[in-house]
Amino acid sequence: MNRLYVALSLFIRMSAGTAVSVLLARSLGPQNFGLATSVFAYASIAALVTSFGYEAKTLRDIASAPQAGASTLAAALSVKFLLCAIVILFGVPAVLILPFDFTSKAAIIMFGASTIIASIGDLVFYAFRALGRFSTEARIAAWTSLVYVFVVGLITAYDQNLLLVALAVLVSRIVYASAALLGVRALIPNVAIERKSLRSLFVNMRSSVYCSAHSALGFFHSQVDIFRV
Repeated sequence: MNRLYVALSLFIRMSAGTAVSVLLARSLGPQNFGLATSVFAYASIAALVTSFGYEAKTLRDIASAPQAGASTLAAALSVKFLLCAIVILFGVPAVLILPFDFTSKAAIIMFGASTIIASIGDLVFYAFRALGRFSTEARIAAWTSLVYVFVVGLITAYDQNLLLVALAVLVSRIVYASAALLGVRALIPNVAIERKSLRSLFVNMRSSVYCSAHSALGFFHSQVDIFRV
């Protein structure tokens, strides 16, 4: 049954992603849709960097020591938020110097930020699996995916403005990440983002280097054909 819930969660999120891609393709046109998909591709790499293998590490550590779940997830989220902040800090100025108009630059920033923010929810889902709350993961995946498709579909149906579409994607992904964080907070009441020194955070990151390398190799192996294109 647990495998069914995991498969259902993945299927729902993949279906929502496919539906949103179709909506974007139909509403944005070839040029803007190409821009959006390019941003999603590069932002996925950035999201992989911010994850730093903590999905696998969180799954392993919480499953082996559920009583320490709060501190394990808090440590993972602390590193995750730090790396997300660094990526955004360097990413926004990089986008601003690109040879695009203001609307395109703003859309690029929002599309990229939406992918980074969604990766926070993806990390939290691993905590649900480690705690054996597969049905909770599937439930959150279901209603947030519906919100994702509905909001983007609503905007694209009434207005095909690139900026509004990008904002709709960003808001939907914020809802997804927030729902995941609130859901895990209900299961692990004491989880909170820890304020630690950079040194302690780097020490924590060292323990996830192997998981990070494994995740990176798996990602690039699965995406090699896309990168060639």
